[in-house]
Amino acid sequence: MLVFQAEHNLKNDGVLGPASYRLLQKQAFGDIDTVRVNLERWRWMPRSQPTSYVSVNIPSFELELVQEARSKLSMDAIIGRSYRMTPVMEEQIRYVVLNPSWFVPHKIASNDLLPKIQANQNYFDEIGMEVLQGVGNELRVINPASMDWNAISSADFPYRLRQKPGPKNALGKVKFIFPNAHNVYLHDTNDPSLFSQSERSFSSGCIRIAKPMELLFSVFENHPTMSQEKIQSLLDSGKETTVYLEKPLPVRIQYWTTWVDSDGNPHYRHDLYQRDKRILDQLNLPIKTD
Repeated sequence: MLVFQAEHNLKNDGVLGPASYRLLQKQAFGDIDTVRVNLERWRWMPRSQPTSYVSVNIPSFELELVQEARSKLSMDAIIGRSYRMTPVMEEQIRYVVLNPSWFVPHKIASNDLLPKIQANQNYFDEIGMEVLQGVGNELRVINPASMDWNAISSADFPYRLRQKPGPKNALGKVKFIFPNAHNVYLHDTNDPSLFSQSERSFSSGCIRIAKPMELLFSVFENHPTMSQEKIQSLLDSGKETTVYLEKPLPVRIQYWTTWVDSDGNPHYRHDLYQRDKRILDQLNLPIKTD
């Protein structure tokens, strides 16, 4: 039972709990189908692979930094909920933002934050949030106390919200930017308590990481003008600062529900976004012979 729990990332206590029982009830060929699906995913991968990269596996809630084909750093990650999925992609980390402000995505502002604003007139002061209106050179900060928030609906939300840098900021002290169409990035968090959960799908698509400072210092390890002391000085200043990598670092956000580690041990993860079945259905289609 202990080996089974370790392979499936379950609480390793030797007790036949609900999660272990559910997995043991799977049909005997269930793991074989999982292997088939992931071999198909592997077939889609480019034959040429970088030797240094950041990898995020969505079902295992984990980030790994590989440098010169060796695993240097791994850490827990928090990924998107099932209704705000973290997308699979391959991009490049081009810069980091220290002490970032957070421009709240419109959907989160209108659907998630508006009810909190309407219920608490001190909401903006409590979390260091600003209200912005206009675009470009006409963008301006407006006083939230001057507005009737109860007259605003999620379907008609004409403002932008920005959370200032600081200890209350949802992005924490650093975010890692790899420009992409989904506006997804890696970032720190001001609430690390969620990393204690084994299944960590709590975000709105972006990826929160458990050891952001270790990743930050590793990424700039050989950068000639960005020593750890320099980075720490910029962080301590509290000012928002953008720092470009001397060489962009590939980042791969992937979806593996099974794999074999370097010691030959198999690992299985819950199909969080229910993607395996769609691939399996295609693999099981009859082969056309005409």
